[in-house]
Amino acid sequence: MKYCALCVQPDTRPGIVIGEDGVCNACIQHRNRPQIDWETRRLEFEAMLQKFRGRGVEGFDCLIPVSGGKDSIYQVFKMKYEYGMNPLCVTYRTPLRTELGQKNLNALINMNVMHLDVSFPLDVERRLLVKTMEEEGSAGIPCHMGLLSVALKTAIRYKIQLVVWGENAAQEYGGTVSDAKNPYMDRNWCLKYGCLQNREPMSYQCETISERDLIPYDLPSDQELKDSRIAAIFLGHFFPWDPVENYRLAQKMGFSKRSSGSVLGLYDFADLDCHLIPIHHFTKWYKFGIGRTFDNASVEIRNGRMSREEAINKIRNHRDIAWKENVDALCEFIGWDFSKFQACMRSFANPALWRPTAEGLVMDGFITGEKIVDTSLYE
Repeated sequence: MKYCALCVQPDTRPGIVIGEDGVCNACIQHRNRPQIDWETRRLEFEAMLQKFRGRGVEGFDCLIPVSGGKDSIYQVFKMKYEYGMNPLCVTYRTPLRTELGQKNLNALINMNVMHLDVSFPLDVERRLLVKTMEEEGSAGIPCHMGLLSVALKTAIRYKIQLVVWGENAAQEYGGTVSDAKNPYMDRNWCLKYGCLQNREPMSYQCETISERDLIPYDLPSDQELKDSRIAAIFLGHFFPWDPVENYRLAQKMGFSKRSSGSVLGLYDFADLDCHLIPIHHFTKWYKFGIGRTFDNASVEIRNGRMSREEAINKIRNHRDIAWKENVDALCEFIGWDFSKFQACMRSFANPALWRPTAEGLVMDGFITGEKIVDTSLYE
């Protein structure tokens, strides 16, 4: 594994490319931020908004996909209170939403917006989740398919031509320069950067999942998006994106962090609205040899709030484990026991990183210099 010389991301993480100078593409893009004329981008943003005011059905100016997390509250505040837009907010309702997630979503709704909370049939959710866990070791694919589909289809139905997303994943976490600008969100972009692993939703048809079952998850066609003249933008293209600053603003609007501290990673204000999110990130240990702490620490390094040495120490002392609360919720929903969950996770262990030993699967903590034993990753 090669690690970025500035942050702590390895080249095993999807989207991360480490150049000859030892610096990853995500760090390079962040390092170039001071060269961006943010005032010009702000003016471009304001001019663009004028084209969409009042054009949607029922007077909506834009659509904002929201979860109730800190970032979606920031998006609503930016569009409604700073720029006077009238947004329609829409949420894909994950089948394992947490109580804290619902509380924070209520805080967003209390910002006086119209909000749609869209649920999919639970039995289909259950069968699809089992399939993605067994075939791809992922608890997050159905959720990401759902949120992308709900957002774009709702925009089409309400004739809203502006969809406002938060950060551009390609820009913040690694992608090509062209993808990191402000791309048109066609199906290819969604499949590549929407955590769908370049797989079409309809490809999950099998004996237990029918074509009809998958219709809610399927994305609009490129022709539908073109005919609807939908422009999908990322606020992170027009304004510097910082999760810590977003949290501070969201807190003022009633957002609550996790009182018991972070479940995984460094942030106690992130990854808290659904039991599936921590498991989605946890699987990166097996596949890529990293945990959520690597992601959070890299963001802190780029924003000058943490040194690389401090980040490595955080990784050494803050193990990204799978918490019993989240695992129990998943297993209860899909009808598994813990041993089946554990066997599934281990089946996706990258043999280039993990090796079997008498004490279980073991991986060398390359950046920390310590041995990581699989059995220590559950609590």
